[in-house]
Amino acid sequence: MKTSCIITIIIGVAYYVAAYFFCHIDPEKTYTWYSGIWHGIFWFPNIVMSLFSDSIYAKAPNCTTGYTVFYFLSIIVSSVIGNIIRGASETIVEKKS
Repeated sequence: MKTSCIITIIIGVAYYVAAYFFCHIDPEKTYTWYSGIWHGIFWFPNIVMSLFSDSIYAKAPNCTTGYTVFYFLSIIVSSVIGNIIRGASETIVEKKS
């Protein structure tokens, strides 16, 4: 239990740091479909950070239709993969106990 919490915290912090440094959304730039995938992967940290700063965006204000489609598809896929990884890590920790 303790190990699982520590691993979850480390992964969460790394996820937020990666979103902050590698997923900056410029409101002046028009983003295409492949940026939608990248921004969709980091949707949750961007939403949380956008609550505290006006310069951080959760979704690009200037984007194509492809961006919007792949943004939401990436949110769904990353959420499912995150739940699978979380379940697998809990199973591994339970087997060790």
